[in-house]
Amino acid sequence: MAIAMRAEVAGQTKDGYQEVVDSLRPLYSAAPGFIAHMSHPIDGGWCVVDVWESRDQFEAFFSQHVVRKLQPGLRPKISVQQLHDAFTTAA
Repeated sequence: MAIAMRAEVAGQTKDGYQEVVDSLRPLYSAAPGFIAHMSHPIDGGWCVVDVWESRDQFEAFFSQHVVRKLQPGLRPKISVQQLHDAFTTAA
């Protein structure tokens, strides 16, 4: 079953997040197991929430693509939750 990954990134700015996500957008689209991505500001940083088909697929993507894009000193606080249900609809 799908998982929700939440990453709180203390010190991340809107511009810093945007630079990273813009470079990753094509990779997300092609990533096996990727379902959805969303983000929002938090006090002192930025929060990212992804939905993936499995934790292994998220971890592979994160280690292969995201880690190298993070600015030095930024360390996301990541939590993963197994979901009961996940689906999307066409807009």
